[in-house]
Amino acid sequence: MRSLVKAGVVILFLIFSCSHPHGKMDSSKAGAVLGLADSLSHCDPAKADSLYLSILRESNAASLPQQVRALLGESRICSGKSKYDTASALINKAVSMAISAGDSNLLMESLEDKGNLYVDLGDNLKAAECFEQGLFIAGKTGNKKEQNNFTLGLGMIKRDEGDYTGAVKIFTEASKLTVGSGNYENQALALENIGLTLNFTSDCREAAKYIRQALEIRKKNNLLREYAMGLQNLGITYRKLDLLDSALICYSQAREILIKLHDSNTLVKVQYNTGLVLKNQKNYREARQAMEDVLAICRRKGISDGEVYALHTLAAITDEEGKTRDGLKYSDSAIWLAKKRGLVSNLPSLLERKEDMLAKTGNYKEAYETALWRRELSDSLLSLGKQKEIALLKTRFETERKETENLLLKKNIQYQHSRFIFMAGILALSALAFIFIILMLIYRYKNLKQLNLLAEEMACREEQEKRNRELELEKARLEANLQEARISDLEFQSRLNEQELVFQSLIRTDLTQVNRSVHEKLFPFMLRLQRKKDQEEFSRALDEITREASKDPLAEFENTFQQLHPSFFEKLLSKGPSLTRTELHVCAMVRLNLSSKDIARLLYLSTSTVETTRHHVRKKLELDNAESLTGFLISL
Repeated sequence: MRSLVKAGVVILFLIFSCSHPHGKMDSSKAGAVLGLADSLSHCDPAKADSLYLSILRESNAASLPQQVRALLGESRICSGKSKYDTASALINKAVSMAISAGDSNLLMESLEDKGNLYVDLGDNLKAAECFEQGLFIAGKTGNKKEQNNFTLGLGMIKRDEGDYTGAVKIFTEASKLTVGSGNYENQALALENIGLTLNFTSDCREAAKYIRQALEIRKKNNLLREYAMGLQNLGITYRKLDLLDSALICYSQAREILIKLHDSNTLVKVQYNTGLVLKNQKNYREARQAMEDVLAICRRKGISDGEVYALHTLAAITDEEGKTRDGLKYSDSAIWLAKKRGLVSNLPSLLERKEDMLAKTGNYKEAYETALWRRELSDSLLSLGKQKEIALLKTRFETERKETENLLLKKNIQYQHSRFIFMAGILALSALAFIFIILMLIYRYKNLKQLNLLAEEMACREEQEKRNRELELEKARLEANLQEARISDLEFQSRLNEQELVFQSLIRTDLTQVNRSVHEKLFPFMLRLQRKKDQEEFSRALDEITREASKDPLAEFENTFQQLHPSFFEKLLSKGPSLTRTELHVCAMVRLNLSSKDIARLLYLSTSTVETTRHHVRKKLELDNAESLTGFLISL
């Protein structure tokens, strides 16, 4: 049914396009384009993005509510791409337009999106201000639906702050607001959030009960997409209860719905998680089939990183099955594809998997070469544990080579010894022919020769043993010196790499900020151009100038930091499992002795927000006032 509606919207859009041969847009066409963009925002964000921008470019033709909703739609897409500055600017413009128009519904919708953006940025104080302001307007206008939306937002903030009791209380109030209103979507959402919050309190059985209630409401009211997402959340709860079979049933039902909705992006994630659960169950055949399905979808949709991850997981599955050589084939395919598509950041983990499998098959030489290649691709030295693994591979390779050489030498000595005995026998047989003539002379000659040979052999053995002892002592001394030098070099390089990480991250952040600022300041000038061709040329030039603005310096910082301190986040989460993503980033930067000012530059936050975040981190880690946060993080 949804596919028919979508097709109808597309046909309507084409009819309007044909009726305006010069591409001019009026209010009715803008409404059709806006509806099409909203329907594509889940399954094809790229096309939705272009449609929202087309409405903003033709702002004179679109009505003010249409412009505001186009701004909000574009901001959600920018937020999904982690372009938070652009998203914030778009939402602020939408809020201003809604206020100037005196439209309370548009204003509440804008405040809701603004609060959600602050939640994504980890600024719960500003998010709460937006939600409370929206709640006041919704109460004043009697809008029950928006009252429920803003109440849910406040509950999510409480949950992020670790106040699970308070969050459950707020979600319960939100659920009561929907009783008798016919707003089944928000009623199910409130119940589902109660269940998700109870998951954090380890009351997973009670959580599953609330999520099942939300699923019943969505199923009854044919809310298919929301029903599929609820099935995924129920699957997560079942996994916490160690009910893996039940979790797989939930994923299977969600997969069937997403296939009907043609939501391939979410489908890939569900299928991938299904494969991981099957792998953990050691159900390798079905896990392999699930990953092959993921691989097929990614190839059909052109999702390059999804292909690489699927091949990488297939390598792990076949390796655990004991088919390590087949796993190497999958690993080689993943490495080849990552190199071809320029996914350089994925290569170190792919090479690490290949290195482990090569070592498992006894191919230490190639494993050592793969480890060296992986180290060359990294921006910094590997951790001490990885360096020890490489050294162990090298030692095994050298030991194997020396054992082979010693075996050949031993065989050569045995051959020479056998040859000597054979020649001695020939000489003895020859001497027997002359025994009657020179018996005594031959007897004395033979005894003397045997004694001399034995003496020479003993001397050779003693000399060889002496040389072997000297070589062993020299080898032990060299290994001790090498180990001391390696440890000192690793400590120095570790400090150097941390300084380089800080320096490069600050430079990338400033460069990205400049590029984004340039893009945002020049973008309005493109909208003033009358000809579409001029706009396209201006857009291409602007994209080329600000090409670096699309990169996320924070992602590069996180990737490099995890290479320097691979177990930092795991240890930190074990101490404070409720830490948010932004708080984790702040902890990583405090670990590098960054000031609050530099942290604010890297995270695009204010210095006061960073200080507030540090206070929340100390609270979640339960640190005493006298205990240093920096010292605690360095000790992890």
